[in-house]
Amino acid sequence: MENGKEVLTRDMDTCIRCGMKGQLGDHIIPSEDDWENRLNINNLETLCNDCHRLKTKREWIKKHKGVKRSMKITIVSGYPASGKHSYVSSRITEHDLVYDYDELMKCSTGQRLIDKQIDLNESNETTESNKSLINNIDVKEYIDLIYEMILRKLRTEKTFNNVWIIQSIPDIKLFDLLASYDADYILLDGR
Repeated sequence: MENGKEVLTRDMDTCIRCGMKGQLGDHIIPSEDDWENRLNINNLETLCNDCHRLKTKREWIKKHKGVKRSMKITIVSGYPASGKHSYVSSRITEHDLVYDYDELMKCSTGQRLIDKQIDLNESNETTESNKSLINNIDVKEYIDLIYEMILRKLRTEKTFNNVWIIQSIPDIKLFDLLASYDADYILLDGR
């Protein structure tokens, strides 16, 4: 299968679940559930043999014994301080998934540590070394990989009540990857 090689290359021959060497390209949505997407590269992920076995077992359990929930996806966008986090935190339930793109970026660049350091120093100055951490665009590639993996995985999930995707700027990938879902797009302007 040509797409199997393509997905291994895309995922750098690395199992997306455990980080070990990947051996195969596996369908995110099984072919029996979505025959038309069986060759779609966005419906494939790289797995090692052990993770593939675990995933197959989990799929069987979900199909035959799993909890059925009606999952709602909400994408909440807006400028910083527009109330995105307040909006989600006032609506979150027990079985929800929250993917906060901006918070992941902040944690991964060291921004959170910088904010604490500035608070401790009671200074509003940002040193040159702090600016380089804040503007670390190299981290974006890794955050995007996590984001794309979650979006691909969401296509098979039904176990969450709600999925909240928080980001400053809505991403065009959402419209394609989540087209078959009941998704709401909320844009907050902070007023």
